[in-house]
Amino acid sequence: MDILYNKPSFCLSRLQSQTEVRYTELKDKIEILIMTSRTLFLNILTLLVSSILLPLFQKYNYHEHLFWFSKAPAKRIS
Repeated sequence: MDILYNKPSFCLSRLQSQTEVRYTELKDKIEILIMTSRTLFLNILTLLVSSILLPLFQKYNYHEHLFWFSKAPAKRIS
């Protein structure tokens, strides 16, 4: 049985399978890191929008300027 384990082809195939497993594990870890960083970026962007831009719009009172076309014209009293 010792002779079988010392064959170069067996050693090479075993090394190749270990390398493939390590490669797929590394690839999975990189994908998880990319998804986590993307989620973190989107969360930070959402926080910035909600904490900076929304108060600016509320200060500007954008509702009056945004919906000016939907207001009915006032009737004149004559």
